[in-house]
Order: sequence, then structure tokens, then C-alpha cells
Amino acid sequence: MSEPGILDKLRAEIAEHERRAESARHDLAELQATRSDLDDVRPVPIHEALSEHKPEEEWLIEGLLPVRCIGLLTAEGGVGKSTLAAQICAGLSAGNGFFGFNAGRPIPTLFLEAEGSRERFVERIGVALVSLGIASKGLPMFVQPKAWRPSLNGTTADTIGICGAKLVVLDTIGLFEKYDENSATEFKQLVIGPLRRLAEKTGAGFLLIHHEGKPSEMRKGRHKIRGTSAFVDDTDLTIRLEAPDGQRAAYRQMIFEKIRHGQPQEPIDLSYDFSTATFSRDDGGREAAGPSEGECRKREATDARVLSVIKNTPRMSGRQIRLAANINTSECSSSMRRLQDGKRIAFEPGPKNSMLWIAI
Repeated sequence: MSEPGILDKLRAEIAEHERRAESARHDLAELQATRSDLDDVRPVPIHEALSEHKPEEEWLIEGLLPVRCIGLLTAEGGVGKSTLAAQICAGLSAGNGFFGFNAGRPIPTLFLEAEGSRERFVERIGVALVSLGIASKGLPMFVQPKAWRPSLNGTTADTIGICGAKLVVLDTIGLFEKYDENSATEFKQLVIGPLRRLAEKTGAGFLLIHHEGKPSEMRKGRHKIRGTSAFVDDTDLTIRLEAPDGQRAAYRQMIFEKIRHGQPQEPIDLSYDFSTATFSRDDGGREAAGPSEGECRKREATDARVLSVIKNTPRMSGRQIRLAANINTSECSSSMRRLQDGKRIAFEPGPKNSMLWIAI
């Protein structure tokens, strides 16, 4: 065979080997993809699932919000929700926690303020830190850069990753994405979906700041929150901040409408210091002054309604009482405390360490 013929034969053999190698690589990729897909969809027997390794629960806010979860803080305009969120960030960043909720360690936080002046907000945080006795230098609490623009996409993940924030406050959530706040579908797709992906990518949890609707006798509890019910249903923690005596009074109440991961919590009475932009637990001074005549009548009516419900259906849980009496969690808890103190109701153990209330 001539030299050109040998060269052609060798080239043909190389081409055939390359074709077979490419075919083998394609078959291997298909097989691996098939196995991976099967692993994703193959059901797991319950006895295997029970023996799987379960990582220890890691909290951002002990008993309230685990890592990579989403919380919601709402209030009427001017009540102090942004100020409260900033104080929560300061307490967590310093490792102090807040209002009895432990941090256990300094937790880096990032406050993304999209409403109002960044400069004035930073100044308010500085005043609050001095009042709280927290040194700003070295504190792992961050705010957005001057050129930043609110978004749930784009460079937001990079902004979070650079400072290593574990809790990110979005104030207010309506300015981070254009969506119809009355549409559960849009809220899920345009807000919750991107936030869940951000949480997985960055390891951070989120606290969303949102408004409540205009005051109305028809709206109570979680129904005060503006927009679709998905704001509560699709988040892991819902806190409402109320000013029962009006915005000019110092008294505030922090109400836990929903805690998905943790035990139910009683409302926390707070006092707001306007000069230092800080909250503290109320020392009982409001109660010492005594409720107004109108408040007394309202309490008596609520107590009568709750007592009637318990008498008509003995052995009820707190949630059943609240739903049957058609009152919010705070009103129900306060009424039941008053009735228990007056020895008009008592509780007995129920299934799974629950409490069942009975009339005396």
C-alpha cells in the first residue's frame, strides 16, 4: 500500500475511534441523567426517612425564625416598624438578641431601606445604637451602598454575600418588585419565589416590612395587613406592631400573629422613646394608670363573649376559643388571663401536652 493510502487508512481509524468515543460519552451522560432523575423522583420508605440524618435546627431569632426563612413585620404608617426592625438588627448583630429572644452569637444583618432618606435613616440608627449602648465600630450590621437600587434579582445576592448577612430586612417589600399586592399568585411568583431562591443561594433569612390598611372596625388581627392573605400564609413568621393609644402615645404592642417554627408567643408590651428612637419592654406604667372607661366596657364585653364560648363548649383549645369568639389573638389571650385571674376559667392537660380550657 502506498504511503498516501496508509495515511488515509490511519485517518479513517482515528475518525472512527473519535466517533465511538463521542457516542460512548453521550450514552454515559444519558445514563447518569436517568439515574439522577430517578433519585429525584423515587419515593423513600418511611423507615429510611426516619433514619436520615437531620441537621440541628439553626435559628436567626431563637424560637421565632430559623435560617433561610422569611418573616413579615407590619404596622400602620408612623407606628415605628422600620425603627423596630433596625433595633432587632442591632440586637442580633451585637449578639444580645431583643426583648428576651436570644441571639446566642453575633448575627450579621443587612438593612435594605428603600423608603425615605438613607442619610436620615442611618443617622437615626446611630442615635439608637448610642442609646442601646452598642458600639457601631466592628458591629456586623450593614446598610445598602449609596448607589444601590431595590431589587430581588440582579446584584442583590452579591450585596448579601459580600457582607455575609444572615438576616436581611427589606423595607418596604412593595418597593423591591412590581406586583399586585392583592394577588396571591403574583406575590408567590414575584416575591416569595425569588426570596426562597435567594435564601438558598446566600444562606440568609429575610424580614419583610409591609403596611397595614386604614383603621377599620371590620378589620382585626391579621386582617389588618394590607393585600392578599398570602402575606401571612406564605411567610414563616408574622409580627404586627400596634399603637393602641395612638401614635403620639409611647405605648406599643408587638403581636405575634403566626409562628410556623416555634411555640405561640404572648404579645409583648413596649414603650417607645421618641428622642432616642428606641423601644423597651413596658414596665407596666400604662396598666398602673388604669384603662379608660371605654376600654373597661370593651374588656367586659370581650370577657363575657369568651366565657360564654367556653361554657357552651367545654374543654376547648385557645385557638378554638379565639375562632368561636371571633376575636384576635391578643384580645383572646388578654381576656383569658383576666378570666383565669378571676378564677372564672381554668385549664386541664390535653393531648400532646396541650391545654384545654374549662369554665369553673
